[in-house]
Amino acid sequence: MSFSRALFAENVVVIEGSSVKPFEEALQGFERSCGCNVKGVLALDMKGADSMAFIEKFKPDKVVTIGEEALKSVKNLTNTPVIYMMALNPLLYTAGKNNFTGISMIIPPVKQLKAIRSVFPNVDRLGVLYNPENSENIIRAARSVAASLGFEIITHEVHSPKDIPGALNAIKDKIEALWLIPDVTVAPPEMIELYELFSARYNKPLFTFADKHLERGASLSVSISPVDIGKQAGEILRGSLFANKNNLYDVTVAKVSVNTVVAAKMVLVINEPFRKENSVIIDLTQLKR
Repeated sequence: MSFSRALFAENVVVIEGSSVKPFEEALQGFERSCGCNVKGVLALDMKGADSMAFIEKFKPDKVVTIGEEALKSVKNLTNTPVIYMMALNPLLYTAGKNNFTGISMIIPPVKQLKAIRSVFPNVDRLGVLYNPENSENIIRAARSVAASLGFEIITHEVHSPKDIPGALNAIKDKIEALWLIPDVTVAPPEMIELYELFSARYNKPLFTFADKHLERGASLSVSISPVDIGKQAGEILRGSLFANKNNLYDVTVAKVSVNTVVAAKMVLVINEPFRKENSVIIDLTQLKR
């Protein structure tokens, strides 16, 4: 950074929900791109951590939060701009507040479907379980574009994790693949093994939102990159962008990863470059509607 840029750079403090690896990676991405002076970083798992006292101490131009707990801890700020990231349900704390802006953790459904199609050209009928209270907007958006991308979306509502086995049984003969969305009712950690067993038993590839599921039998993941989320947050800070609907920005970069061993066992046709590369970073802004 030049002397003149450093002289006029904004002072920022960062609040992390905890000092876990994904949050640290997001912080690294942010620091690389923000062009700002990071005056202090507070992790809420530190003894005696107090977000509001920390902010009062440094009196920053802007506050950056990483993780939902960090965002929740500063929800009462009114005069200081806040940029948030890595929060699954940010609107719980930011709706109607003009001084909050940030990045959604949900990759837009049209982009997810485009990414799936970029890997598997011959999979058309996708089964999706969802809780309408959580994910009606995701399903509505997916249905609106599915046909144009060559997909049929077969859905089944679930209102509790105990509904999942019956829902899977109801759709198993109608689908070619199972698309797991980040719905807290549908995808609690304790149910992931059930999806993996279903996939293996019925030869239905599992498309998911987390790389860790690939290690246990999923065929594809379309996931966010914490480093790139951090970089995007830095770009938002540099531009002082507080004008979007709900002040919530779509993620612009995703990682598409394939378990080629599982895909081969299921005799799935795979497009280039995924025949040779297990993971590819894609610019979601280039996946046109």
